[in-house]
Amino acid sequence: MTEKKILLFALCICAKDGLISSIEAETILTQFNESVKNKDLPFKKLSNASFKKIIEQFFASDKQLEDYCQDIKETKNLDKILEIAKISASSDGFDILENIAYRKALALLDKN
Repeated sequence: MTEKKILLFALCICAKDGLISSIEAETILTQFNESVKNKDLPFKKLSNASFKKIIEQFFASDKQLEDYCQDIKETKNLDKILEIAKISASSDGFDILENIAYRKALALLDKN
């Protein structure tokens, strides 16, 4: 499990309404770094520059929600990852398409 997979999953949920707002992007990075600081995730804090590269990789990818779910399915930090995605997607209003994607992710990850 890499921090990149976590962030790509969160970006995927946030993008389901057609865009990733700056508020959502800031929230993903803040939530991730807070989780690292609180030792909820076993990674190092991520810089803005590193996160921007991950955002660029997200937009260059043709992966779907199912692929991102598969990438994080086996992690023991799954609840924290789902929380980061939900809080981030909700930061500018939890659009119906984001909500549907989040609920689909819960089903794909056997978290219903």
